[in-house]
Amino acid sequence: MSPVEQQCCKWLAQVDDECVCELLGRLPPFLVRPIHEYTVRVVGSCNTTYSCGAQLRL
Repeated sequence: MSPVEQQCCKWLAQVDDECVCELLGRLPPFLVRPIHEYTVRVVGSCNTTYSCGAQLRL
């Protein structure tokens, strides 16, 4: 793993699920599911999954 990939994976691991879910919860309604996960893959280095519960949109 290169130093850049190491930093990227380290940063992704530190991001809170709630922050990711709130940000990605602003996607168009047809892309948002009640309970879902988002996975970010840095090819050959790491996978980070963020779990999101149901979100209420007003």
